[in-house]
Amino acid sequence: MAAAVFVLAAPVWAEPPSDPLNWLGGPIAPHLFALDLDDRGLPSYPFDPLNDAKSGVAANMSSRVSRQFTEGSRQALHVNGALRLESRLGVDFAWSRFDSGAFNLERRTDRLAMHATADLSERDGRFLEYGLGFTTLQSDQSLWGPSFELLGERRLAPPWTLYARYSLAFMNLGASHHELSAGVGPSWKRLGVEAGYRAFLNPLRNVYGPEIALKIWL
Repeated sequence: MAAAVFVLAAPVWAEPPSDPLNWLGGPIAPHLFALDLDDRGLPSYPFDPLNDAKSGVAANMSSRVSRQFTEGSRQALHVNGALRLESRLGVDFAWSRFDSGAFNLERRTDRLAMHATADLSERDGRFLEYGLGFTTLQSDQSLWGPSFELLGERRLAPPWTLYARYSLAFMNLGASHHELSAGVGPSWKRLGVEAGYRAFLNPLRNVYGPEIALKIWL
């Protein structure tokens, strides 16, 4: 099944003043710029995912489409989109469609998740992010609830990148739903291919299997 991903360009922000203390002209200036990451040796975010150079733009957007092969000859389609700002905050969107019967339900099942994210990375080559938001599962019945996610990436020897993601959601009456995925893949310029394994552990029926993915950065 073919999938197309469209990404929009982000505007470029102007560079901050070289001397913010004199620019503000007041005693509160050091406090306002206390979170200046460059002064603490941390990489400016977003960084170019393919090397250690700074991207020099205000936002970093990425899209990921994957096909998962689950038990019983069933399949699942997963689509992810992420927007990350220079402030290290962002938004993460995920949509999945599972074949009928995947959760012992007659209809095909859709899973939608959206999170506000924050980047915890301290060096180029390693990426750690967490997010808070909500997740919903739509099929014969409708489930929804708050959720939490954690994403880590480690750039190995070029062109390889290792990734792992964990998501926890509490649906309706508090039943916990866990999603775990991990894998590895090469990247070339702004295109990446990944192969890994994904498991969705839930009270209805566990769904798991290998997946292949295509990822695009802008």
